[in-house]
Formats: sequence, structure tokens, C-alpha cells
Amino acid sequence: ALGYVVIATAKMKEWDGFLTEVVGVMRGTGGAEGVALYRIDDRPFRFWIEPGAQDELLASASEIADAQRWADLKAKLAAAGRPVEDGSASEAKARGVTAFFRTTDPAGNGLEFFHGDTRDDVAFVSPAGVTGFVTGEMGMGHSVLCTPNFHECYEFYKNVVGFGDTDLPRFHFSDDPNDPGMGFAFMHADNGRHHSIALAEMPVPPSRCVHLMLEMATMSDVGLCHDRMRKAKVAESATLGRHVNDQTFGFYMQTPAGFDIEIGWNPLRMGPRLGLAKGHGRTAGKGRPMTFDKRMSAADVVAQLKDGMTIGIGGWATRRKPMALVREILRSDLKDLTIVSYGGPDVGMLCAAGKVKKLIFAFVSLDHYPLEPHFRAARQAGSIEVLELD
Repeated sequence: ALGYVVIATAKMKEWDGFLTEVVGVMRGTGGAEGVALYRIDDRPFRFWIEPGAQDELLASASEIADAQRWADLKAKLAAAGRPVEDGSASEAKARGVTAFFRTTDPAGNGLEFFHGDTRDDVAFVSPAGVTGFVTGEMGMGHSVLCTPNFHECYEFYKNVVGFGDTDLPRFHFSDDPNDPGMGFAFMHADNGRHHSIALAEMPVPPSRCVHLMLEMATMSDVGLCHDRMRKAKVAESATLGRHVNDQTFGFYMQTPAGFDIEIGWNPLRMGPRLGLAKGHGRTAGKGRPMTFDKRMSAADVVAQLKDGMTIGIGGWATRRKPMALVREILRSDLKDLTIVSYGGPDVGMLCAAGKVKKLIFAFVSLDHYPLEPHFRAARQAGSIEVLELD
């Protein structure tokens, strides 16, 4: 399981504000000199943020069940030709573990493996009101790393480290039949999390990370975090939605380091045999690309509408009406629409253009003019069906 992450930054203050005020994690205590610790549960920290010349993920740290398995893994990594450096006793104490070592994968991504984790009785209290993060035996979430030598790295994580396959899709980002696509590997540890690590077939960026993921306890926690992101004007990389593979509901936003953090809720859990996610039968095949910007133009929205549809229009009389969309409908060939609205100029213009077959309404008013004139003319002429609701 992903136990903690080590991040270097030249933006200590920005990270502190981002993690506490936007994400909603809690400041920890007792870090090494200059290091800022942040917690999301009963572990003394999950984020280790230290000063550095540039912003990058230095290490994703995975917990190993016991000392013997940890020693066996260390020997296996050394035999595979990977560099292995033991952490000192003081470093291990600062990390809240019995022992750990550093290494890298074949793409140069930093890794730490530890055993003998620490828990305490300090209650998690989010400064932003997050009710909780889902951790426990599944760890803090997952990390997604860039691996230009994708197949070599996949074999390393599977056959040397021991992660299991969850999904092995290939994402295509165009309709070109010759598009080779991008390989991904979603891989699980020996617990219920859909994936604790994922590999992307792409160059390693300066930040050395695609994204980190945190799972929040409720959908409301995710929505409120999204609100905080927008209020703080943090860049959004992918808006609210649900994944195809692990069914996580959430969004992505940019950290001060440039890589993303995924805030999610309610993903699939691994089945009892830890070989397949419950309710998801694909472990290979063509994946569907993520839509990073889900905004649409008014023309794109109206292009999805069809004759005879029922369309609800928000707002109240002349207030807060989506007039750009109304004008786009007026320019279209749409007809025979059923409109539901606390009506104002939207209803009048659609009636005047002959777009409305039926109107469901409480009133149609221009405030100072009690009846919108185009609506009144259409109703008096009997050219629309009406259902008036108090």
C-alpha cells in the first residue's frame, strides 16, 4: 500500500495553503528540520514536503507487511540491478517506520519501501471541514508515474516488486486508425484498493509524477473540495466525473509542483482473490481517453438536442437566464419543443420563433411588464399548448 510520499519544492508556503485550505489535510508535527508534514488519518504524516531547488516527487513509499518480506524484496531489487540505499536509523524514526530503503524503477522514479509503520491517537481534524479520508490497510491512495520504457517498468513492478494487474488498457487520443495509443498499467497491492500504482507510457516530466490520488469519505467532501479549488483559483485538469475502469467519482487539480492530485470517492474495491475489481471484467483492451476539459460551446450543446425534447430553462423571469443557449436554439432548426420555465424573455423569444409546442410554466413575465408580449400573443392565438402550475 502507498504509505506516504516525499515531495521537494521551492514553494513551501504554496504547498501549505494548497494542502490545508483546498485539499483539507491537517498539519502534522515533529518533522525533520525544514520539513513540513501533513496528515489525513492516524498516521503521523502522509505528505512529507521538504525544501528543494525544484518541484518534484522524490519518492512514493510503499509499506511491506513484515521485516522478512521487506528484506526479501530488498535482495530481489539488488539482484535485479536496481540501486538500494538503506535509510539511517534517524531517518527511519523521522519517517515513523522501523526501517526503510530507497531505490528507483527503470525510468528513474524514486521509490521507498518500509516496514514497521507508526500510528498514534491524534484525531484527524481537517481545517477545511473534510469528514475524512479512506485509508487503513489500503494506504493513502495511489500514485501515477511516467515510464517512457513502459514494458520494462511494467515487468519491474509486476515481477520484481510484486504488484498485481488490475487493468492494462491502451488509451487512444484521436480517431486516427494509425494512432499507436498510450499504454497504461493499473496495478494493485495485497489489499482492496483498485490500484496503488499506475504507469503511463510517456516521458518523465520535471515534476516526476502524473498525479497522486486521495479518496475522500463522502461525495459531499469531493464537491466541497471542488468548490474550494474554484474559489482559490487552482487550475483544474479534469472536472467532476466518473472513471470507466475504477468507477471513481472525482476531479483533478494541479498542485504547486505542476503534477495533479485526484480527489475521488467510492471507487471499485478489489475482489476476494485480488485479481479483478468487483463489477469490472476488463483487465486489458482499448481504453477510453479522459476528457480533461469537459466544457462545451453553446453550439455543441444545442447540437445534441432533438426535435420534440423537453427542455428545462433555469432562472426566474428576467433573472439568471442562460440566454446564450436560448439564442443558439433560436438559430437552430429545432422545433416542437416542450419548455419548462419560470418564464421571461427566453419563453417569449422561443414562442415568437415557433420553437415551442408546449409550455409548462408558473408565469411568463418581464417584471415591470406583467405578461411577456410574445408569450401572450402565442397563447391568445392558440399556437402553443400550455400547462400552468401555481
